[in-house]
Amino acid sequence: MFEARGKIIKNQRLSDRIFILTIDCEVVAKNANPGQFVMLSPPKITNLTLRRPFSLYNVIDDKQLSILLKVAGKGTQLLSTLTPEVELSLHGPLGNGFPLPNPSKKLLIVAGGVGAAPFYFFAHKLKNNHIKPIFLLGGKTKNEIPFYEDFKKIFDSIFITTEDGTIGKKGMITDYLNDFIEDDILIYASGPIPMLKKIALIAEKNDLDWFLSLESYMACGVGACLSCVVPAKNEQQKYLRCCKDGPIFSGKQIAWEIYDC
Repeated sequence: MFEARGKIIKNQRLSDRIFILTIDCEVVAKNANPGQFVMLSPPKITNLTLRRPFSLYNVIDDKQLSILLKVAGKGTQLLSTLTPEVELSLHGPLGNGFPLPNPSKKLLIVAGGVGAAPFYFFAHKLKNNHIKPIFLLGGKTKNEIPFYEDFKKIFDSIFITTEDGTIGKKGMITDYLNDFIEDDILIYASGPIPMLKKIALIAEKNDLDWFLSLESYMACGVGACLSCVVPAKNEQQKYLRCCKDGPIFSGKQIAWEIYDC
């Protein structure tokens, strides 16, 4: 991991609250793997001391990185207003990355909202390894998943749902998940905790292996502050640190029955 300075190259507004920030920072970009994240802080901010964690949405030519940003509070609001040439502080790449599945294994990727962020970077790695997954993307409305066009370009098979029916099938992505379940299929997932809990039940019922990218509030990003712990099934290690032990976990590592979302 590196402490680095980055420069905004582009700030693309996709909808009212969704943005893609492209940042020039070679030392982080060239060392990054799909599934990892960075901690960002807005420049010249005195009243916001903690950095914000963001999955890597993409890496371009090992020189630039992009993040998918949803405005949710003061920190993300400030980041959404940054203009080209503005410099900001980065810490990363942090955490582990997605394990590369066996090309012979059928792969199902399930994403909810901006939880889809790490899968765009991962999709390029899968394509380079001739792995063609089925990609399921769900959101509350079309405006909550305005990046879906990016994914349609990279995935050969994509299924979209929205709760209001503004694009794709109407309903939650988990409403349709059983339609895609096959014997021995491997699932990768990222999104809201209620969605992941439903996937955990389906995976357990069908005895399926699955991996997830887990989002959590973080303060340090390196496992020191313990603000991002999640309950583990391992009796000898009751908690896992999302930032240090993850953010990529096997679904079987998490004690979903006591995970309070």
